[in-house]
Amino acid sequence: MSTGDSFVPKDALEPKLNPSPHDRINLARTKLQKAIDFLPGMRPGEYLNTEDQQQRYQNNGCKPEIFNYRPGYGKTHYKWWSEVLLAVQTEPKDGDVENKEFGLFVDFHGGGFTTGDIRHGGWRQKHKVQFISENNIVCVCPNYPLMPWFTGLEITDAIRMFWHYIFSEDFQNHVQALHAGLKVRLENIVVSGDSAGAWLAMYSFLYGSMFDLAKPLNISVVYLQYPMFRHYNRSKPDDGWAFYETKFTEDDIKEHGEKLRAAWLEWRHALADEKINEIPFNVDIKRPWAPLGMGASFLGSTHDNLWKEMFQNNDTKVKDIVERLEDIQKLPTGAEQTKYKKPANIPDFYIYHGNADKNCLIEDTQMAVDKIKQIFKVGDQEPHVHFKKLKNIVHGFDHNYDASTDFIKDIHEKIQAKLAVKKDGS
Repeated sequence: MSTGDSFVPKDALEPKLNPSPHDRINLARTKLQKAIDFLPGMRPGEYLNTEDQQQRYQNNGCKPEIFNYRPGYGKTHYKWWSEVLLAVQTEPKDGDVENKEFGLFVDFHGGGFTTGDIRHGGWRQKHKVQFISENNIVCVCPNYPLMPWFTGLEITDAIRMFWHYIFSEDFQNHVQALHAGLKVRLENIVVSGDSAGAWLAMYSFLYGSMFDLAKPLNISVVYLQYPMFRHYNRSKPDDGWAFYETKFTEDDIKEHGEKLRAAWLEWRHALADEKINEIPFNVDIKRPWAPLGMGASFLGSTHDNLWKEMFQNNDTKVKDIVERLEDIQKLPTGAEQTKYKKPANIPDFYIYHGNADKNCLIEDTQMAVDKIKQIFKVGDQEPHVHFKKLKNIVHGFDHNYDASTDFIKDIHEKIQAKLAVKKDGS
């Protein structure tokens, strides 16, 4: 066992997947897993997995706990994608949390919609963990279904179910398990996410009023890092394609990409077999602990619009964030009563993105920002958007950045002021 392996849960390092009662499903699952993790030797424990990273919450003053919630998918039983991590200050600043209400910070992980796990400490940005530990805030980080096992529609369905969980008695009980007497204020919510997680944060803001929740989804801050607002389609770097320190030619990518496409189609056809008629939520799937799963985002985003194909699964109504903003922008006056219900309130937006990002282009973020300002303008007043453009910065750069980093500190202070959050617990 390597040093990194010692921080990986056994069900991620040595998964024991229950067989499906359908041989065709089992065979398709095996083929698709092989096509995703096509590089030999890839295993959990080799990526963002030092002791400091794996103990990130504990070492930065937070108490994390993992809970399970049950989305509404009929006969579905417990799966990794229905886990949530709740984190709070190890020792709340005011000592006694009885009759106190903490703010809510929801953070969606990135990973191209193909990888990432809430128990992977190094996958969380250090500065966000520090923000939680310095304020009276409960942070909730959900796992969610991932491609190519699931489609974009299945992912967004799960996000709706997650928000129903937030407004449920189960969530309140889980909060109490962190600290007896602890309560969470289900308004003035912060939603955050990096890369693909930013897609889900924006989706929550755009459509939360249509989730049929117990009370309106009141989001005060949308905090995004290098967001993925388009169907994932990478720009080729000047030095060519590379994945996991391995160089790839166009022919290499085509070969592996077509194998992934064939395996994915076989998986979807197996699920849809009229003699089977299964949903992926009922099938055991390997926990996507990075680097596992990363091969699907690499091949999908570099070969023949494959990522978009797997995300949409032949349903062109499943659109990216910019496309959704364009559709909202085109609605005639009054159409929102039947086709789109605007959010309960318009939050402040805090975004940073590097201009050297080849994975998710800063130009796409600027396009989304421009549309947000136009769509959610009230009279002459545009929404507050703080968009920090970083020079010569690439994608996913900030996992180990400290909250004292100048541009991050500036954003955190603005969020604190917006929420009237004080470090002394008042």
